[in-house]
Amino acid sequence: MTTSRDGWAARNEHNVRFLVVVEVVGDLHKDPLDMLCSRQCTTTGSKIIITSQCDMIRKLGITEALTLKHLPQEAYWYYFRAITFAGTNPDMHSKLVYLALEIAWVHNGSIFAANITACLLRANFDILYWRKVLAFLRRYVQKHVSMFGEHPCDMLEGNIPTYIQIMGRSTEDFFVLNQYQTCSSQEDVLKITIQDVMYGGVKPPGIFKVLAWKSQIPPYHCYIYACKIRELHTRVIKRKQSLIDDFRQG
Repeated sequence: MTTSRDGWAARNEHNVRFLVVVEVVGDLHKDPLDMLCSRQCTTTGSKIIITSQCDMIRKLGITEALTLKHLPQEAYWYYFRAITFAGTNPDMHSKLVYLALEIAWVHNGSIFAANITACLLRANFDILYWRKVLAFLRRYVQKHVSMFGEHPCDMLEGNIPTYIQIMGRSTEDFFVLNQYQTCSSQEDVLKITIQDVMYGGVKPPGIFKVLAWKSQIPPYHCYIYACKIRELHTRVIKRKQSLIDDFRQG
């Protein structure tokens, strides 16, 4: 951050305007951010945008903090359709478009779910498979709400231990215990994806990590889930308490 500040300060000699977007991951440290926003490294018309999941960010800056919410339904559907039919004209697949619309509503506005499912659907433009995915997602969400009282996407976005159902396998529980993001090179990206486990029958042992989604824009963040699969043999209440215990233990 100091190096960047010095570079921007040097550009001030030529009155260059710039836009800087800073994403704070983890704990919020106020001093370096104050240093970044100091007048000596900014010019008239330049802007610095700081984003974070920490509420303490509201104390920074000179404008009122904005809270990002889910996209409106129409905007979310436009986004999901665009990434699902990327490189393909949706007008040529009217029946698939209808199924994609139904799947989008099941996601409850989750950007993560949109990218995970879109990647799966793009790999198999078969109407029977899309119908199978839609039926599976509907059953899974309904079961999750009945078990935990919340939509699974809401729990995932809150980094709460979440039950994930596996398509075609009803004798095992699949849980996301924790999640985090990292900036990795292409060589460092995990080989196992969430799609491999949920839809592909892959069953790693113990507590394992999967790639949920990799951003397609710099700095190419990878979103990682720490997961666990175990045989279904206990009641829902006991399983939920054990899930919470697993999460607290790391």
